[in-house]
Amino acid sequence: MIEPEELEGIVGALGAATHEEVISIVKELAYERDEDEPLHDEIEKMCEKAVSEHLLETISSEELIEECDKCEEGMEFYILGPNAFPEYPFELSEVLDILKLDKREVDSEKLTQRYSERLKARLAELRHNIDKYSENVKEGREFYILGPNAFPEHPFELSEVMDILKPDRNEVDSEKLTQRNSERLKARFTKLKHNMDKCSENVEGSPDIPTLEQQYSDLLNVYYDYDSWLEGGIADMENDILALSKQIDSLGTAQDI
Repeated sequence: MIEPEELEGIVGALGAATHEEVISIVKELAYERDEDEPLHDEIEKMCEKAVSEHLLETISSEELIEECDKCEEGMEFYILGPNAFPEYPFELSEVLDILKLDKREVDSEKLTQRYSERLKARLAELRHNIDKYSENVKEGREFYILGPNAFPEHPFELSEVMDILKPDRNEVDSEKLTQRNSERLKARFTKLKHNMDKCSENVEGSPDIPTLEQQYSDLLNVYYDYDSWLEGGIADMENDILALSKQIDSLGTAQDI
């Protein structure tokens, strides 16, 4: 079996070679060297590896200087790639005479145009993927903001550090912030109400009265914090939350607690 550098030499000698020509040459070389005929799959894998490593590249008949009478539509040719270091097999000249294969000339201007277009397409695809990734990161990224119990102190050196790092200031949408946190409170309210119903029905594994009282206290404190912190407040929940206290008291009375 030939070496990868000899495969490059075969292609280099022809200027541009079809896959079938490469196979024929490799098999004829094996015959001239009195070696076992290589399998088609072995040659196929060697060519694929050479293309993946840019030892060989592929072009169409449009990049050839002379028209190819025997070329089928969509036929590809191997040419030497940018990483090629060809070695020409000793028997190659004789093999080319036997197979009656002539050298082809590649149009360098069309070749440049073809590969610059390929690179531009890859650049556009990469830029698209980067933009998609950037959008996903932004969508999934979390930000810290001051909470309702914050009493910030700004470090003396902060202004200098901000000048060095040049971070952008992000403005918070107060309406969306209120909506987000009111939904969180409603979810906690619903969960507490569900736990109270389970306790009332004596469902196995349901929270006890002290646990419900603690959950209620936590919810009430968070509610008052958020109500004073969020622009416009969330007063529409106050009566519902306060009503839970009476329900918990009733549950405790029913269970003699």
